[in-house]
Amino acid sequence: MRKLLLFCVTLLFLSGCALVTPVAAKFPEAPELLMVDCEQLDKIGKDKVYLSEFLTTVVGNYNKYHVCSAQNAAWREWYKKQKEIYNKVGK
Repeated sequence: MRKLLLFCVTLLFLSGCALVTPVAAKFPEAPELLMVDCEQLDKIGKDKVYLSEFLTTVVGNYNKYHVCSAQNAAWREWYKKQKEIYNKVGK
């Protein structure tokens, strides 16, 4: 009787594991910091511009470009790592 009970309990545990539905992996959402659009570059809207105004605009645009470039590089790195993790879990 005891062996039959042990057999039934074992069978119940094994069948319970087999009936579990697999969990579907979901690709993670990107961090909000990486989802921000890049700033628009400044334009000079005058016909005549002083050299100091021109250089200030150019330096500001270079700064905006480098910030945007770093943000895009971080986005690509995040995406690449998350895709590797996602593909490893899916196998």
